[in-house]
Amino acid sequence: RTSRLYAGGLTRGFSLVLVDDKKAFNNLRKKVKWFSDEIEFTPLGEVELERLFEEIERDRQNVVKFLKGEIPKGANELIKPVLVVVESPNKARTIANFFGKPLRRRIGDIDVMEVSLGDKFLTITASAGHIYDLIKKNEGNLFHGVIVEGSKRHPTHFIPIYEPIEQETSSGEVRSKEEIINSLRQAGLEVAEVYIGTDPDSITGDSKVLVKVGDEIKHITVEKLFEELKERCEVEIRNGHEYLKPSDLYVPVVDRDFRVRFGKAKYLIRHKVRKPIYKITTQSGREIKITGDHSIFRLDENLNLQEVKPTQLREGDFIVVNEVLPSEENKIVFDLAEFKEELSISEVKEETVILKRTKKELSRFVELDKDLATFIGLWVGDGSYHRDRYVRISCRDKEILELINRLGEKFKFNYSLESDGVTVVIHSKFLSQFMKKVLKVEGKAQTKRVPEIIFSSSKKIISAFLKGLFSADGTVSKGEANLTTVSEMLKDDVVSLLLMLGLNPKVYKEGKFYRIFLHGEETVKFSEKVGFLQKHKQEKLNKTFSGKSYTKLVTFNTLRGKVQFKKGINSYAEAIYRKGYMSKNRLREFLTLDYVKPTFKVKLQKVLNGHIYTERIKKIELLPLEEQYVYDFETETQNFIANNILCHNTEGEKIAWDLYEILKPYNPNIRRMEFHEVTKRAIINAINNPRRLDENLVSAQMVRRIADRWVGFELSRLLQEHFNKPWLSAGRVQTPVLGWVIERDKQYRTKKGAVFVYLPNAEKNKRRVSVSWEFEDKKLAREFYKNLKEVKVRVISKRQEEKKPAPPFTTDAMLKEASEKLRFSASKTMQLAQELFETGFITYMRTDSTRVSDVGIAIAKEYIGENFGKEYFYPRHWGEGGAHECIRPTHPWDTEELRSMMLSGQIQRLTKDHLRLYELIFKRFMASQMKPATVEVSKIEVTPILDNDNLPTPKVEKEEVTAVVEDGFNLVSPLEVHFVKEGTFKVEEEPDQNSESAMKVYKLVPLSYPFTQGSLIEEMKKRGIGRPSTYAQIVQKLLDRGYVIERKNYLFPTKLGKEVYNYLIRLKSAEKFVKEEFTRILEELMDKIERGEVHYIDVLKDLFEEVLRVEEVKEV
Repeated sequence: RTSRLYAGGLTRGFSLVLVDDKKAFNNLRKKVKWFSDEIEFTPLGEVELERLFEEIERDRQNVVKFLKGEIPKGANELIKPVLVVVESPNKARTIANFFGKPLRRRIGDIDVMEVSLGDKFLTITASAGHIYDLIKKNEGNLFHGVIVEGSKRHPTHFIPIYEPIEQETSSGEVRSKEEIINSLRQAGLEVAEVYIGTDPDSITGDSKVLVKVGDEIKHITVEKLFEELKERCEVEIRNGHEYLKPSDLYVPVVDRDFRVRFGKAKYLIRHKVRKPIYKITTQSGREIKITGDHSIFRLDENLNLQEVKPTQLREGDFIVVNEVLPSEENKIVFDLAEFKEELSISEVKEETVILKRTKKELSRFVELDKDLATFIGLWVGDGSYHRDRYVRISCRDKEILELINRLGEKFKFNYSLESDGVTVVIHSKFLSQFMKKVLKVEGKAQTKRVPEIIFSSSKKIISAFLKGLFSADGTVSKGEANLTTVSEMLKDDVVSLLLMLGLNPKVYKEGKFYRIFLHGEETVKFSEKVGFLQKHKQEKLNKTFSGKSYTKLVTFNTLRGKVQFKKGINSYAEAIYRKGYMSKNRLREFLTLDYVKPTFKVKLQKVLNGHIYTERIKKIELLPLEEQYVYDFETETQNFIANNILCHNTEGEKIAWDLYEILKPYNPNIRRMEFHEVTKRAIINAINNPRRLDENLVSAQMVRRIADRWVGFELSRLLQEHFNKPWLSAGRVQTPVLGWVIERDKQYRTKKGAVFVYLPNAEKNKRRVSVSWEFEDKKLAREFYKNLKEVKVRVISKRQEEKKPAPPFTTDAMLKEASEKLRFSASKTMQLAQELFETGFITYMRTDSTRVSDVGIAIAKEYIGENFGKEYFYPRHWGEGGAHECIRPTHPWDTEELRSMMLSGQIQRLTKDHLRLYELIFKRFMASQMKPATVEVSKIEVTPILDNDNLPTPKVEKEEVTAVVEDGFNLVSPLEVHFVKEGTFKVEEEPDQNSESAMKVYKLVPLSYPFTQGSLIEEMKKRGIGRPSTYAQIVQKLLDRGYVIERKNYLFPTKLGKEVYNYLIRLKSAEKFVKEEFTRILEELMDKIERGEVHYIDVLKDLFEEVLRVEEVKEV
């Protein structure tokens, strides 16, 4: 029975397949995956037929009732119509075809496709890219599409003015996108919801944060904080989310230098969800509960903070945690006159107060000093109240009694010892009331916690409190300072106080008890900063210190290429290559040995000087599904610390904002669905988890567009006027890149002499080894070549090593490889990749990330297991993060499988070049998920033997792979294996093919070879200018303008290109904009706008001032 669509959704269907040929059935099962990944065949014996037929009949009856105009019982939720807007018509078609054969119709100027997704009826269409751009007017107070309020010399505000984009149709007609905008509005009127937006990531309400509200510091659950702030802040409702905007709320954040400080919280956000919650526990006992779409952080291969979701993490992975918490140096003094009634004070004098019952006269101003803080710690550790008149401390060591005596003189009380010989009883109703009513020190064993006033105190007071607490309830054993409590709140409070002092404890739960302990170097710091009151405990602590530490590890996915190894550092090499982590202290020692390359040394130093490190994940749990409130902070740094783990917040984009703005008056129910691969699974997940927009990212993208317009239009105007050629252009990225091509061309034209020798090769399936000698003096090079008669080859050493595969493609790596291996231009590669993405065969192709999702790993597991065996599967999530993951296939289909699908008619519109690029992407990705190959590496020494003894005979050493010992990723991505034979070989210019002689070649080689399109894009990424979405456009623009030409895959500057660049760099007002430093700084500023650290208007003011100097050139 076929499933049918009706007002209540889709009816249940049933299909029975009779298998009489297992081979044919297995082939069928494989081929149906071409149509849908979700089709599964279940043996008939595992199906409850009676129940299934009952469901089918029930759905039949519901359809009949709907046809009669009746609404069946339980069918009040009718199917919901939803408009899905994507950029590309191809992408819209691909998405629609995931859900069956779509119904096609036209609304105004756009095609829409209608399909059913169970409880939703999707209307899918495309905006055909961006719909708005800055207007091109430059008159009055309009400066290249932006209204400048105030005067040009003293601008006060900037308002960008947008208009619908004009585009050329296939017939050559230019049409405005106004018609598409009106059509989208009409489509929006027909549906209940529109999907294009994002919404906040979230932590659970029981997460604890250290916050500063005004001058007061609290350690509080985010749920309680929200309720407290709600009493005094107005709540703004946005898309079902509650936004609080307190003016004085600060939370711990990590800045660009990895320092922890209090940062302004712009919003505290709450919304209700029913979605999976993940509980992550680290090795030291830190815990966080977050939704699946909430990011925390790890360090990428360049030691940058990289966002990572819990679904991408595994037990044993490392995440970023803080090693300190911020504190304030506040002096706290209480005026007892303010508590006259609570403390039974009969009279208040200028400097003293008189108590009612006892008539004792005490100081009116009581400072929270070290003695009082230590006593509070003693009470929290092992104290109680009795009948509101007595304060009891179950500890009577000599040092503690001395402290009580000092406080007795200050507060005028007496004490006695109970019959147990341990408990000290202080006879003072005033002290009892002062501690309860003023200091807020109360609670029983299970509910005790650190008084709030301690968090607002100075470090010396925090130290004193902890000294009292550990002295009362702490122990020393095996070189560790320990504290045991049954109160979870006290445990969390104490951990945060220790972090405020820069101490990093570890926490275990043993039954109902929590054990906090400090070990290794933390014990030394604890002894210096806190310690014990009791002399015998302090001496034991110092005596038993072990000196080893478990904390503050720095992880790195790789330091290969960043470290220059020498003899004698094997233990460091083991940490870097095998373990992948090193302690901060060890890393400091390593840096002093000067083995790290200077550029990376700066990054390592930044981590070492910062307040973060990485901790291993001990456990990840998926908690039972329940409806609950979840929370998020929007901060200036786009991160915050909760439960002493670094957390991230949200993102958005400009095209979604434009669509939101045009549709909002017609349909207010708008969200953004986010996906990074065009697969049915990814689309369903995006539709079921729509998100909200982020104005900060929209602002950053707006500044990027305005900067391009201002700088590009002004520099282009100068060129067009000077050269009298209206097609010339310049830009903030385009022009510096042109300068690189010119500089590289100069290096190419400077030659040096080189002699190449190709050693004999007796095995045709291997490559021959080549060595070379280079000479600045070309005459000397020719003499060396002429007199070179023999070479002596000696194998110095052989070793086995593991060769690991390259990571999957990022945009720049794909463009470089396609340029070198396929001879594709950057623009052609991007066009082919775009079409592969839109037809659902690869993930998004504009990405800086090598990250692999769980879905990607599952695809690799299926393919590698079927084709090579499970033993070759070696899953890796890889390092670098970003908004998208790596470029990878979306199905376990190799190129041959795609060809079969093309022959069957299942795939259309793919060409031979599509398949060539797909094969490159597919093999790179599959290799990245396979085990390393074990190879034999031979180190050889080649000595030249010359006729002329007066010529230099420098030896050349070289390492080559000479055998594959154990297969791995090389089964997909073959390694180059070289033939090596020891001996002395005759060197000839043209030896016979079967000769055992070596061949020599003399060449003039350049200092550097010209850029290819791929290597130029690689350089752009390396220098930090341009984006994955613009790399190919920039190169193509240089070619289109005639600034650069391409010969034999190399890029050379033209005469026009040199004249344009030289003209611009001679103009003082324009010089800044043609240097890459300007673009790099601007990109950093736009990153800050995204994070909310700077306002976009401030950036535009500075930029406008600089651009204005260029504009004034026309007046000269």
